[in-house]
Amino acid sequence: MKCDLGDLAIFYETYGTGRPIVMLPGRPSDHHIMERFMEPLFTQRDGWLRIYPDLPGTGLTPSVDRLATHDQMLDVVLAFIDTVIPVNASCSLACPMGGTWPVAWSRAVQRRSMACCSVHPR
Repeated sequence: MKCDLGDLAIFYETYGTGRPIVMLPGRPSDHHIMERFMEPLFTQRDGWLRIYPDLPGTGLTPSVDRLATHDQMLDVVLAFIDTVIPVNASCSLACPMGGTWPVAWSRAVQRRSMACCSVHPR
């Protein structure tokens, strides 16, 4: 699937239905690393819509020159979330990008945040 953000189309895959959880891959990985790590955890758990995006410059999402900082990338991630998840829905985030991203994300979307965790797939 693709999420159109104007000058950028984010490729992503989804599995399941229910409460949304966004699985962000670490750089330079694409969505497959999180998919391989997380999907086995959901084989016996219903009620979750798992969303696996390719961040700009990874997988099937092209890079764009305007993205030079982590803050700019965070803005893209927030725009992606606002586009693919209804505004009144709460969502969770899992990412291996260290503590900076989960903290920044939770501050930016306090009204929507259920949970945020940092994971380290191997």
